[in-house]
Amino acid sequence: MTSSAWTVLPVGVLLGSGYAIPLVYRRYPHWLGTMVLGAGSAALGMAGYLAYLVATAGPVQYFLGGWGPPWGIEVLVDRWSALGLLTVTGVGLPVLLYALYSARDELETPLVGKYFGLVLILMAAMMGTVMAADVFNLFVFVEVLSLAACAIVAIKGDRIATEASLRYLILGSIGSGTILLGIALLYMVTGHLNMAFAGTQMAAALLEHPQVVYAGLGFLVLGLSIKAALFPLHVWLPDAHASAPTASSALLSGLVVKAYIFGLWRIFAIMFGEGLLEAVPIRALLLAMATLGILAGSILAIGQTDLKLMLAYSTVANVGYVFLGLGLGSERAMLGAALHILNHGLMKASLFLAAGNLLHATETRHVRRLGGVGARMPWTMGAFTVAAMSMVGIPPLNGFVSKLYLALGALDAGSPFYVMVILVASLLTGLYYAPIIIAAYFEPEGPHRRAHEPVWACTLPPVLLALGCVLLGLYPAALMAILGG
Repeated sequence: MTSSAWTVLPVGVLLGSGYAIPLVYRRYPHWLGTMVLGAGSAALGMAGYLAYLVATAGPVQYFLGGWGPPWGIEVLVDRWSALGLLTVTGVGLPVLLYALYSARDELETPLVGKYFGLVLILMAAMMGTVMAADVFNLFVFVEVLSLAACAIVAIKGDRIATEASLRYLILGSIGSGTILLGIALLYMVTGHLNMAFAGTQMAAALLEHPQVVYAGLGFLVLGLSIKAALFPLHVWLPDAHASAPTASSALLSGLVVKAYIFGLWRIFAIMFGEGLLEAVPIRALLLAMATLGILAGSILAIGQTDLKLMLAYSTVANVGYVFLGLGLGSERAMLGAALHILNHGLMKASLFLAAGNLLHATETRHVRRLGGVGARMPWTMGAFTVAAMSMVGIPPLNGFVSKLYLALGALDAGSPFYVMVILVASLLTGLYYAPIIIAAYFEPEGPHRRAHEPVWACTLPPVLLALGCVLLGLYPAALMAILGG
């Protein structure tokens, strides 16, 4: 294990930029693009370097202030964290480019600088969440993330967005309370907040105080599952994601819910480990909730006529896929869950950004009123089609790769039932994406005959993300090198 201050630099860059941008924007609004894209690009470069270190030299750690655990604050980048950092920055950068132009249409001018400050703080909190090595600092980053996520929904200021963000805040606060209670219970029986040190005491704590350990883990799972929108704890998600600005929807569905899953993943892997998790009755519950989420999210998406609401319910289903991998616990299932975090981030961000272009050009959110738009907006609709096909799991796109590993992991775990769940859910996914694609390419033009591609900065990001779906489907080896698969 190596030590490097590079672990904290991307968080520092994004946080510093997030606080500086609203101040600079007041007097120098023309610097906005340079600052936003500069911060996003720097964070992506640092995340790539950390991923390289992990792939070549193993995990990277850093002790803030030189104080080592258990008293000091430890930052740890392992193979899963490296994937999380690449996901946040790799998906986040194209969304930032898109937002530089879309935010001016969707928000009042004085709010634009504040919006980008919130977005960069949001990205910094996600990166901190996936690297935190002690549960209290994990909690701190989760809270910063939750508040920033609520803010980028509410910033539109209309009634629907305000109600959605308030619902998000209330349910998120319930989740925060349960997370803090779970941390307190586990600290009480282990005497440590550092995950690794707590893990050394967890076996003894489980023997002496099993009910306390069960309750502590249960509260942590409940709180993080609320924030990650695991069915049936998802009720805040559809309206929040559908009513937010387009770039916010892409970040919330593509990235934010995954950061909470990474937090739970680190607790499972570092504090408990495979052996102790088998002794705690948690995997069966996760499998049941994941299965319900996959199927219910897909069925609910089929019934939607609002394009953004349909995409939001699709996220509920795809959160279920990641929790399915956690519940199965086999090596290939965990690898499939990790791959699906990145793959779904690319797919869903591309879909939301393409949907934003479609809604702006056609002035409709109805999924049945996009007839003929494929000829008018070939780049946008092409990106939407590629991402939708990947969501279904059609080879050789990246969605097929992660679903394949989840299915193989289910067989490794001796649970072929979940292979059927994945197949049925993929069929249901096709049922709600196919009508949109068929209408766009094969039906007569709708009433909006003047639809056309937006400026390049709004057209390019969904295309780049869709291209990422193709490349990671054809060449997943780079990710496998990081994940050790």
